[in-house]
Amino acid sequence: MSALRKYHIPLPGALLALLAFFLPWMSVGCQGILTVEASGYDLASGSLFSELDSLLGGGSAPVDPGVFRALWLIPVAVVIALVLVAVTMRRPEAESRTGLGHILAGLVGLAGLLVVWLQTRGETGGDLSALTGELVEMKYGLWLTVAGLLIIVGGGLLSYLDARRRHDYYEPPEMYGGVITQTTDSGRFPVDNAGPALNSSPTVDYSSPPTTPEAPVMRSAKTEVLNRAEPIATAWLVIKEGPRTGHSFRLLETTSIGRDANNDIIIDDTSLSGQHAKVKFEGGNHYVIYDLASTNGMFSYDSEKQDWERTYRYELSDGQQVKLGRTILHFMSLADKPASGLDAAPQS
Repeated sequence: MSALRKYHIPLPGALLALLAFFLPWMSVGCQGILTVEASGYDLASGSLFSELDSLLGGGSAPVDPGVFRALWLIPVAVVIALVLVAVTMRRPEAESRTGLGHILAGLVGLAGLLVVWLQTRGETGGDLSALTGELVEMKYGLWLTVAGLLIIVGGGLLSYLDARRRHDYYEPPEMYGGVITQTTDSGRFPVDNAGPALNSSPTVDYSSPPTTPEAPVMRSAKTEVLNRAEPIATAWLVIKEGPRTGHSFRLLETTSIGRDANNDIIIDDTSLSGQHAKVKFEGGNHYVIYDLASTNGMFSYDSEKQDWERTYRYELSDGQQVKLGRTILHFMSLADKPASGLDAAPQS
């Protein structure tokens, strides 16, 4: 779901429940003539019973108006659901918590209906039985309200499950024992293209240590080396979740990430900004990723808290994960791998 996300589902449910709260819930007849229609608001505020008092000539209302005050829980639940949708749009990393909030908000609204039903049903004197049969008719507003609250609960459940699935433990591919797909030339192509990339290299096997080319022989003592650059550590960003999950991109000294075509890594994800982040090789030994004032931010995964935390500058090491919008990237680096078993000298 690229354009429509699961956390959007409670939004139409909340709007439906709010609108239906002011639509007719029931019609009440007096002396066999249909005279009064009442919405959820009329029941909660007690205005229906004030009108019935006048129709009955000042007699007592057949039902205690205080019973229906629990219906105010419905607009409260709707407001909470709308706030949670706005929070999730602003902070996508909070989707698991806002999903639970939607579930609780919908259940609160349904609880208000349940309280009214149980209290009126439990009356031994038959207060509501005086308003049953042909005098009372349930209207569509009530059922639309119930449907809206159920949509809030269902959407919150789907949003929560989807967020928890993305936070599940991820087993990264082995650098030396497995095979990964690598993109060279900084990976400059949209990753949503299902076809083969023009600049992608064939599958590379890292089952053996990478070989280092022999240094050229210095043929003259007077040879001068200009602008000797430090070697760039071999590192990749692997898409853990997002378009082309599992695809990897080799990092250069500076690598830009975003949706625009002028980025080094182009990811067609609607939650990413045009220029979302940039990875730089610093200090000759490590990579740092920077947030470029993106709309949905950059997040690092805290394994102790089991949650994402927003950050604007993050030093990367092998096995760490970052989230840009809704795309999760896994950092892999040869520089952080132990050298034992690879280039250790044999012992006699």
